[in-house]
Amino acid sequence: MSERPPSRAIPRSDLARLIDHTDLKPTTTAAEIGALCSEAIRYRFWSVCVSPTYVRLASQRL
Repeated sequence: MSERPPSRAIPRSDLARLIDHTDLKPTTTAAEIGALCSEAIRYRFWSVCVSPTYVRLASQRL
């Protein structure tokens, strides 16, 4: 049997920093963008992706 390569598991504490929190639905509301940004702050996600309509709102919330 061949040896397995060393594990490259990402620690849980670093995992959220690899996530792009996204909501690009055309039916998304301002309240949903607010909640998305609150979750991104709470969990320390790497980024938030929103439609151009909500960029200013997301920028203000973050």
